[in-house]
Amino acid sequence: MHVDVLEIVEDGGTGPICIQCTTELSSAPSAPATAPAFSIDPRASPASSAGPSAEPASSSIVPDAEPSAATPVEASTWGKARPLGMAAPPAGAAAEQQLAHLLAAKQLREDVLRRQPAREVRSAKGEKHGSLVHKESGGHLCMSIVGHPNATGECVADVNFYDTWRADVSLKVTGFGTGLLPLLALIHEPDLTVDYLPRQPGLPYIEHLQVVHQWAANDWLYHCFVSPFGPLPGADDVHNFILFDNMDAPADPCLIGYAVSPAEGDEIYRGWPVPKVKSWRRKRNYVLGATTIIRPSAQPVLTLTIPSAKLPKCASPGCAFAVHSCLSAGSGRFCCHKCEHSPGKHASRCEMVKFDGGGGAHAWQLPAYGTLELELYVNVQLPIPTFLIPLALVRWIFPRLVRLVYPVLLLLNERFVALPFSQRVREDKDGFYKLVADALKAPDRPCNARGREGEAKFVL
Repeated sequence: MHVDVLEIVEDGGTGPICIQCTTELSSAPSAPATAPAFSIDPRASPASSAGPSAEPASSSIVPDAEPSAATPVEASTWGKARPLGMAAPPAGAAAEQQLAHLLAAKQLREDVLRRQPAREVRSAKGEKHGSLVHKESGGHLCMSIVGHPNATGECVADVNFYDTWRADVSLKVTGFGTGLLPLLALIHEPDLTVDYLPRQPGLPYIEHLQVVHQWAANDWLYHCFVSPFGPLPGADDVHNFILFDNMDAPADPCLIGYAVSPAEGDEIYRGWPVPKVKSWRRKRNYVLGATTIIRPSAQPVLTLTIPSAKLPKCASPGCAFAVHSCLSAGSGRFCCHKCEHSPGKHASRCEMVKFDGGGGAHAWQLPAYGTLELELYVNVQLPIPTFLIPLALVRWIFPRLVRLVYPVLLLLNERFVALPFSQRVREDKDGFYKLVADALKAPDRPCNARGREGEAKFVL
């Protein structure tokens, strides 16, 4: 069985037109010498026909029986992929579970794109509000969103309410302004992530995020609480997340992340007791599958260049502060965004450093970890019927969330070395980050031996 990443074929920048996959991947996988002790949940298997009426593709993995520690997994069944941070595909019972998740991740991506209605996409750059709606009808919304006026990153979001209780959400971000190491830190250090991400009144936010169990270095279980929002209840969710390394695939080198929730009604998930929802104001969302594709990008993070050798005085008349040391926070001319538009009214992230005429003591902080090409495909079971969620609400909330979070992600790239995330990375001398760096940098790997001129690389 060949498990190379699926390839999306585009036509003239109008979005995905078709999906190419190998015959081995599209057909049923051949059985290994010993049958795996895990299978894809048959309660929501991929439908044979496309369209809104098709049954959703659930990628939940359920144990048929407790696997034997001696269960073999041949390396050939992994193709070019492996668990992230491992030098080679593993063998044994745990590998059966991870391999099933990898196959489910690739199948989910195909299913979400198959159900996605046709649409044409244009850039939202230059639009007054930084967003542009391409389609809003039949339970489907597609829009382009620019998260920061001076960043190269742009997001195309699709929300497809294809069923009464289920929806597909897909995001494609070009020039994503947070490099791989900061992104891995956001995933691996959830307690710091909750404190770092912004909270704005009137918008939902993550209240609590914790890793409650870990099966392997790349395989975690999260417990997540999200605040209530308007008529929507808050979330009390449990999600399993696994990361895979597919960088040696010649057609589409990338990293693959896959998330899935324990099935509704399950009390035990992979041997771990699933907590019950206790609050009446909370509901449990069931991620039937979420696939993340991460590739290195050659795009710059920002369109700005350093305006001077030293930090000058804020350009707002009467302001006594220096410009923000991060270009993304003040465009290299102001102490904060508010001072740019409302002189003297400083934002909470303003440097608040009084300008003394020198300004040389505060050095510019520039993006150090590059950009990514990011794709996200999610199939989710909602706690309320989709006909109670107007597309107008989705159209209103999506750009606001993107414009709230994206500048903070740019700051993470610029200020990573000064944040607690970096301290965790430094303290992790022999742990997760070292395993990932060693695996991705190994000189004998095909992805590093190709040496194509101008080929983008992850910055670690």
